[in-house]
Amino acid sequence: MLLDRKLVACVSILENAKSLYWWEGKIEEAVEYVLMIKTTKKKSKSAISVIKKEHPYEVPEAIILPIIDGLEDYLKWIGEVVNDKEEASSIR
Repeated sequence: MLLDRKLVACVSILENAKSLYWWEGKIEEAVEYVLMIKTTKKKSKSAISVIKKEHPYEVPEAIILPIIDGLEDYLKWIGEVVNDKEEASSIR
């Protein structure tokens, strides 16, 4: 859905992540998928809105980690794919 709407350029899926977390006063354990979603800062709020609406969890994990540095062509590609030309050249 995020890719179809061009809110993100890439989603990497890491399977079988064991999560331990507090929920409703007790420690829970679950096997989950971790998604590494690549987008621009400008598109991140829209992507998070879709995740919140479509995810089965009441409070899905959606955090934003800044891109400190990276291959310039890759960073440019992210901006081009999500049609955010303004951030394509200065994604950090």
